Amino acid sequence: RLSQRQSIVLVAEAAEGEALGFVQLYPCFSSIRAAPVFILSDLFVAPAARGVGIGRLLMEAAARFARATGAVGLELATARTNAPAQRLYESLGFLRVGVRKGYYQATGGREDAWVYKLTLIAGTPGVDGLFIGPGDLSLRFGCPLDWTNPKMIAAQATVAAAAVRHGKV
Repeated sequence: RLSQRQSIVLVAEAAEGEALGFVQLYPCFSSIRAAPVFILSDLFVAPAARGVGIGRLLMEAAARFARATGAVGLELATARTNAPAQRLYESLGFLRVGVRKGYYQATGGREDAWVYKLTLIAGTPGVDGLFIGPGDLSLRFGCPLDWTNPKMIAAQATVAAAAVRHGKV
């Protein structure tokens, strides 16, 4: 896939050139958003380099790369039991949006994966306003025109936070 330019690998290196970790991205196209997105397939940090922020740096670099290429989002999956990764993703603004049942091979069987998405549109240069059709959004969440539904309130808060984070307010 690398030789055919079907994936992008970003590598974190020590000053001496030693690889500390990497993140691998696969370009995709979202027909729903009519825009490019990236699937973040792998995040790895060498055991000796863990706990010092290398994973965070790689994830931030992945988001910058995706945004610079015009992508509107990053998507990933992580094991349901991988609490450190989940804390990292959530601290970076990723939202848990679903589950893939039995996605990972685990000792004694299969393990579910949590699916996370990061929306990048609010950080896109030149985008100064966002409009989310509340009718369409409420239908998507399965709560037609119920503006008090917790999913609707959370979605509005997420968009508002992204706008503030990127100076779009």
